Order: sequence, then structure tokens, then C-alpha cells
Amino acid sequence: MSIPFFMNPLGKRAKDDYVPFDLNDPSLLDGIYGDMVWNDANITTSTIGNHQPGANYWVSRGAVHYGDGMVVTGPNDITNFIVSDTKDSTYSMIASGLIGRIPSEGVVYCGNNKVLAIPCFNPQFVLVDMITHTVERFAIGSASTTGNNSGGVYLGNGMALAISHNAPFVLVNTTNKTATYIGSSQGANAFYGGVYIGDGLVLAIPFGRKEFAIVDTVNLSISYFGTAIADAYRCGVYIGDGKVLAIPANATQFAIVDPYNKTVDSFGPTFAGTHKWHGGVYIGNGKVIAIPCNASQMAIVDTINRTAENVGPNLGAGTYKYIGGAFAGNGKILAARGLNAGGHLLIDLGAGYRTNNQISEQAMLSAWLNKY
Repeated sequence: MSIPFFMNPLGKRAKDDYVPFDLNDPSLLDGIYGDMVWNDANITTSTIGNHQPGANYWVSRGAVHYGDGMVVTGPNDITNFIVSDTKDSTYSMIASGLIGRIPSEGVVYCGNNKVLAIPCFNPQFVLVDMITHTVERFAIGSASTTGNNSGGVYLGNGMALAISHNAPFVLVNTTNKTATYIGSSQGANAFYGGVYIGDGLVLAIPFGRKEFAIVDTVNLSISYFGTAIADAYRCGVYIGDGKVLAIPANATQFAIVDPYNKTVDSFGPTFAGTHKWHGGVYIGNGKVIAIPCNASQMAIVDTINRTAENVGPNLGAGTYKYIGGAFAGNGKILAARGLNAGGHLLIDLGAGYRTNNQISEQAMLSAWLNKY
């Protein structure tokens, strides 16, 4: 498999060239890999809301930015989507009445102000209009309704891929409200999240399954490579040049995955514990913030120099605190409140970051950075 032309992210297109823009356009990443001027010691955190549905209940899984500092999280043990305005730290509950417990595991922005909730214990996909707050539902057919999918990836043109957890991968057309299975069930708790890598290909991140998968959404096929321990990773982040950072759950190190050369390179210090981080957010110049799940702190990962370290305040020893996050622009990240936290976590990278480093709104909404 050859590396496509778009893997060189050093082009010089101006932001104005992106309007109107194709959310699947690889040149949206141009300019976000330059030198970073920033001190990560300036990271601070605060809480948005106090979402406490009851003991042993999850609030949200997955978050996605849909423009102007607005982030929506997918409902888990609650029946509403939570919309957070990261500009003024306010929130609202929308689209009530979702079906059952744990109705979704991940959310994906699909263009045209629409957000798709990826079904978990739910036989239906849910498509939310973020302007009117209306909901459309459509069934996914005969797949098991127990732990169907975990995370999704936007593919452009209203298409998304739901990642296999205990069911097949599902290619979703949000315009026609149809779904197509790719392959069969991938085994128990097979993958957690995926990352778009170009040419209609998605890298699925292994959890219960002990190998990475490349899902070809054009030819509707799956190939596999690499090895991983059980429950190794929770989601991944595109870092440019066709590569992906795998976020460690039970694995002891971060790993850079090259799906084109089919290599997996672990690096940096070892970190003890289980389910340490869940997902991460690309902030520019090869750096990623990992979202704390059972870990007491965020991690900052430098994928260029291949270093990783804890960063930010101690968030406590609670389990499954935050499940995924989204970069909301203006130097802010929203982490979705999972099981044992008060509300959503607002991470502020600081004034120095806002002054010197910005990722365009178009890039944040693009297929490259828009996933669970």
C-alpha cells in the first residue's frame, strides 16, 4: 500500500481557501504541524456542570466539536445529549427520550450541523440536528443490540464508520439513513475507536482483539496487522504522515502505528495501571493530550521526540472519570464525564497557547481529527 500524496502536511494554503470546504480534504491539515511556542505548565482545568445521574451510572462516552467552541457528548446512562459552550462554561441538555440504558458510545460530526450517535446497547443510530435539536432514528438491522459499536469516524460526504466492539463494523450513510455491514463480528470488546487515515481507510484500535485492523470502506474489506496485549488501547489520534498514536489502556506505553508499513512502535516511559487514558486530542506540532480515565492526570505526548509525561493537576483516583474528549478551539479541550467525576472537564492550555498556536475550525471538523 503506497502512502498517498496528502501525507505531507507542510503545504501553505491560506485559511480563506477552505471556504467552502470539504470535510474530507487532507489539505485541511496544512499548517498545523509547525513549531509550537507554549509552556505546558500553564495547563489548568475546571468543571462544566455537575452531571450526577445516580450511583454507578455513566453520563457520557465520547465528545465532538461542531463549531464555534461548542461540544456535544453522547448519552450513556442518561437520555439526553449534553451541549457545552467552552467559551463561557455553560451547558444545556437536548434531544431527550433516547432509548434504554447506554444508548450510545461515541459521537461524530457529519456536516450540515448533524451529529451521529454511535449505538451501544441500542438497536438504532441517532442523528441529531444541532440547530433544531430534533432527532432522527434509523435501525441497523439484525446485529446484536448488546454492545454493538464503540466509537465512530467521519468519512466525508455524510458517511461515517461505526467501530466494531461486539458486532460488525457498520458503514453509515447519514443522508439516506442506511447502514451496511463490513465483515462479521470481530469478537468480544474487539476495538475501541478508530482513526481515518485517508483513501476511505480507517485504522481500528484494538481492545479485546489483539491486533490492529484496517477497514476499507470503499471495497468493504478488513485486513489485520501487529500484535497487542488484551485490553491494550482505548482509541487513537491522527498525528500526520499517515501515522496514528494509540492511547494506552492496559498497555504500559504509548505507541505510534504506521498502517501503511504495518508497524507498531511503543516508546517513552512505562505507566502502571489499567484503563489509564481513554482517547486523546491533537493540539499541534506532533503533540497529543491523553484524556484521563483511571489515571490521575492527563498525559502530554510528543510524537516527534517520542516522549510522554503526566501533566496538569491531580484529578483524583476515581475510575473511568472521563471517556474521550474534543478540541474546541481557542486552546480548550472538553473531556466527557464518564462514571466517577462531577461534570465534564474543561482543559485550558493557557494564554500562551492561544497566542501562538491555533488549529483552524475546518481542520477540527475534518475527517482527520473528527472521531471518538
